[in-house]
Amino acid sequence: MDLNLKPFSSHGSIAAAIPFFIFVAIAVGLQYFQMAQMNNRNRKTGTPMPSQQAAMQRFLPIVLHTFI
Repeated sequence: MDLNLKPFSSHGSIAAAIPFFIFVAIAVGLQYFQMAQMNNRNRKTGTPMPSQQAAMQRFLPIVLHTFI
């Protein structure tokens, strides 16, 4: 898989773009897993999480990996 290529190009196919989408899905999933571990650790120590931070943790991985 050549990461230098773009998934949607004039000389690409949908089958060639599938590995890119799988790569993005794995990256987003791992980021959610990492945040869940941090949240569990903070819950055990009794550190409260502001609601704005919780909202950012839900949507930021999708936005970062989709548009960048």
